[in-house]
Amino acid sequence: MRPMLRPDAYFASLPEGAFWLTHDGPVLLSGDSIAQWVRRLAPHLDGENSLTDLLAGLSADRAEFVGGLVRTLLDRGVAREAPPTQLPPARLLAPFAAEVGFVDYYRDFAVSWFQRYRGTRTLVIGAGRSLAAAVNAALRSGLSRVTVAITDECPTDLSELESTAPTPTQGLAVLRNEHILSGEPDYRRLMHLLDGVRLVMQVSDRYVPTRADALARACVDSGALLVQAFVDGDGAWVGPLPLSGGTDRGAVWRRVLGPRAAGGEGPERPGSLATATMAAHLVHRVFCELTGATSLTDPAQRSVTRLDFSGPASSSHRVVPHPFGRPARALGIAEFHQMISVLATREPLSEEEFSVRAAKVVDGRVGPLLRLGERDFSQLPLNVCEAVLADPLGLVQGEEVSVTAAGHDFSTARHRAALRAFAAYSSMVVDPRLLYTDGGAGDGSDPDEGLARLVEGGHRGWLWGVSLVDGRPRQVEVRSVFPVLDTGSAQDVVYSGAAAGYSWQEAVLASLVGRCRELTLAALDRAVPLALDRCELDARGTHYLRLVAAAGRSLTVHDVTGELGVPTLVLSLDGTAVCCASALRFADALHEGLESALLACQAEIHRQPEYAPPKVDPLPLALVGAEPVGPRPDVDLATAVSALRRKGFTPVAVPLDHDPEMSGILPHVAQVVLLDD
Repeated sequence: MRPMLRPDAYFASLPEGAFWLTHDGPVLLSGDSIAQWVRRLAPHLDGENSLTDLLAGLSADRAEFVGGLVRTLLDRGVAREAPPTQLPPARLLAPFAAEVGFVDYYRDFAVSWFQRYRGTRTLVIGAGRSLAAAVNAALRSGLSRVTVAITDECPTDLSELESTAPTPTQGLAVLRNEHILSGEPDYRRLMHLLDGVRLVMQVSDRYVPTRADALARACVDSGALLVQAFVDGDGAWVGPLPLSGGTDRGAVWRRVLGPRAAGGEGPERPGSLATATMAAHLVHRVFCELTGATSLTDPAQRSVTRLDFSGPASSSHRVVPHPFGRPARALGIAEFHQMISVLATREPLSEEEFSVRAAKVVDGRVGPLLRLGERDFSQLPLNVCEAVLADPLGLVQGEEVSVTAAGHDFSTARHRAALRAFAAYSSMVVDPRLLYTDGGAGDGSDPDEGLARLVEGGHRGWLWGVSLVDGRPRQVEVRSVFPVLDTGSAQDVVYSGAAAGYSWQEAVLASLVGRCRELTLAALDRAVPLALDRCELDARGTHYLRLVAAAGRSLTVHDVTGELGVPTLVLSLDGTAVCCASALRFADALHEGLESALLACQAEIHRQPEYAPPKVDPLPLALVGAEPVGPRPDVDLATAVSALRRKGFTPVAVPLDHDPEMSGILPHVAQVVLLDD
């Protein structure tokens, strides 16, 4: 063993002993004479002398003390063992002594690691000012075998690119501007370009989904490592990291940059300082990973970094891959039947497990759920939570999609909001590759084109659902499952009829009850006052009643249950209908209604209509009865389904699973469609 002091460990002699400030923090060795011993040993701890040499000629006591001190310095990170063939960086690769020294802190054989990095065959591909900055940063980092490929998504100033070329005396890189790529990506051309390439950096002032996707696939097939960086407004995105593995890079970028960058005009040309910052960050991350000069990122955690051009701020974001960036195909009838069987027999999720899973998809910039929180809403007497959703396909026209939920405590409100968020999100993710048409299974090649045809009305399709009458698969027209395709309205996302639950049965039941409520209100033929004194209320329901009364409001409840027999109640404050509630169990409908009425009161008092319950049409006076009634009998699922059949409807449950990442977190999201049989 040949010990050497770390060059970045700064020493000071203190009254308490010997002190070092290291990369990992302060180190103090206490003792009256420790500092003196360290000063005497320091010139010899240079990696040239072995521990045996250091102890030679010392008495047994002193040899034991010095040996223990050296081992302590090693254990505390002040010193390290010199590799057998270590050479001073200044005597080898002098222009890159700083880079080698940086690697040396993390790895043995730093020179060997840097030489390996230096010889990495690298392709830098892209366009714009950021491309030139990336080439410059790559050369400055020590890469010596660099090829540049210019694409045509935005103008590239060749003079900026040429100015990055090394001087002949440096001999650091071979820069060849011989590949000009234009138009749609050609897979064979990309594979030819990647022949023998170990590292690919795609850097551009503008993101083009098809090009990013094609390059990601080609890198996977060729075995090349890939990192990408794109300008986005007043900042840039770099990633995904780590470099190795994964076929989902195109899916990551679709989630990060989304439909807003897919077809519009590119951003204004970024400044030279901004692109230099982006390129430096990109190349530094690549350098660290290829040389091992940092702790590696968990390969399972795809992350991208956001750089802010207006300041030094940067942030790291874990990305949930976009469904359009991955292969997909329509299920056959046997496969669908098997999937429903698995859903129906799966153990329900617990609230705690769902909470942990859902937290992974909340991110203010790139998450399917952008925000989940209380905003500035009043939290008394009910807790209120809002979830703001991303629009991954750009189907909603100019509106923010958000849902709210309330509960008697913070946890309940959050869990309900998250469930509603999953249902709303799933109702606006439709993958045309998963549909069937008259010609068979949907086209699996280009989901963007298929979606455009769907929205324009030039493409029709259907998907499988399961009949709640006999359990058989049924064909369901796609527009009845995803109403946002026709309207582009945020309201049709929030109130699409989709429901999420901790189990498949819970989700199906919630969506079915919603359909029954819609039919009941549409065919309203009676409204009988409910005698609350004849209803059994739990402690919380009684508390809700008292709170409404304490607010000075007069509450009335009308039973509007129709031919379907599903208990349905309309609740009014001071004679104005404010909410409606339905459930198979009468007690559940009443409890939900009382909570919603209290929420309506809270929203009005605090002038926060954002979380008020959905509006209900006034009850026609001609339908309002005079004699109060008591509780209505409960019904079960089979009774409700039979009632719908008598009305000529077949309820069919369609799983909303077109985003495999989100359905992997919560597989129990359903849309019940009433087929008119």
